[in-house]
Amino acid sequence: MSPRNAFLVCWLSLSAPVGATEFSRPVQQAPGNGQALLAVELDSQIYAASAADFGDLRLLDGQGVETPFLLRPAAATKTVRSRRPSLGQITALQTAGDSLSFEVHLADNAEPADGLTLVTAQHDFEYELTVQGSNDGEHWRTLTEHAAVYDYSRHLAIANLDVSLPANGDRYFKILVGKTGQTRIAEITALTRRMQGHEELERSETQTLYREPLHIERIEFWHLRSESRAEAETVVDYPLPDFQVHEDAERRATLIDIDSRKLPLTGLRLDVATPSFQRDVELQTPRTGGGESAWQTLSSGQLRALRFGDIQQAETRIDFPEQRGERYRLVIHNQDNPPLQITALTGLGKNYRLLFIANPNSAYRLTYGNAGLAPARYDTAAIGELLRQGIVPTPANLGEALATGQTGADNSLRNLLNSRAFLLGAIALVVPILAWSLYRAGKRLGDLPK
Repeated sequence: MSPRNAFLVCWLSLSAPVGATEFSRPVQQAPGNGQALLAVELDSQIYAASAADFGDLRLLDGQGVETPFLLRPAAATKTVRSRRPSLGQITALQTAGDSLSFEVHLADNAEPADGLTLVTAQHDFEYELTVQGSNDGEHWRTLTEHAAVYDYSRHLAIANLDVSLPANGDRYFKILVGKTGQTRIAEITALTRRMQGHEELERSETQTLYREPLHIERIEFWHLRSESRAEAETVVDYPLPDFQVHEDAERRATLIDIDSRKLPLTGLRLDVATPSFQRDVELQTPRTGGGESAWQTLSSGQLRALRFGDIQQAETRIDFPEQRGERYRLVIHNQDNPPLQITALTGLGKNYRLLFIANPNSAYRLTYGNAGLAPARYDTAAIGELLRQGIVPTPANLGEALATGQTGADNSLRNLLNSRAFLLGAIALVVPILAWSLYRAGKRLGDLPK
């Protein structure tokens, strides 16, 4: 085998991803007879051991088969109810004196009716409706009575044309209107005067009353559908007790090294005992491949506080794009001022939840810790639809973490690939191979005929 081929085989064998998972934790769920939408919150143990993109998370059932899941940050949700039409057709119309009744039959594929809307072009009216329901069109029961529909637009922009119905599964409805018209006063007043010469002897005003019948253009039945919509993502506090403070006299700055354990952070908040101050601050992260002393700035801002008598103002928070780093460094530029008295550090970030549909009498376990796995691509349309329909996930806990037994091999390989000695050795191996290849190529060129 040529040196070049030998190097390629060696490199591929060392860099091939390992399929084993480092940790496994059982999902603790209450027994049930049906399917359930479960939500498992990730904790600090998972954050510390999982890949930065969560690509190594796998949810396995009792037979070791992967179960699709949806990973998303916890967010405050609100339930929104929207109207969807329930199509129907008027099948009967009856009049008796000053009353009116008509029947409506919902279409076979129409959803149950939660209410109806009276559609009319009339204004300035008030009527009372009684709605009855039936499953067969023969036996009727009253769903609501004396339901007021009105329009007071002559005086105020106030109107109500909706009638809500109690929960029902009826397919036939009968709508009764007790009075199909109302007495109105004509807007034109007749003025009569009796004159003698230029003198007015008598004046009379006459207003005409007329009966305006109810005119209904159509009746629209509707069904209320509840949907759960996520609002702003919830920001949680992560205590960060592992930090070290030291002063850099040359830079006239305070350096705070933070061990963040790969928490999903979007900000930091400092507790400062110094009463009043204003300092420029930088948040730095280790530069990739730059050694231990190389840092790059992730975000910058100002820390300030004014505590004097009744004035208690403080802004000691710095925000940045979501990160899952292991270490951070805060650089507080003091200039010629005394250092700040830092008493505590708190991380601000997201709280991720793993959502999945659990089958009855099935056991599940969450595995993680293998950075060599690519993120899984699951079909999560059903989970998203359940959330949109307002289904509230049931919380589930995780048991103790158990090592799979292949943790040491995985870590040793990963440490080897990331070590400085391995990289220098690879370079030392590549350079002679390239030199040999160039020498062979030059020799072949020399053997070619002119």
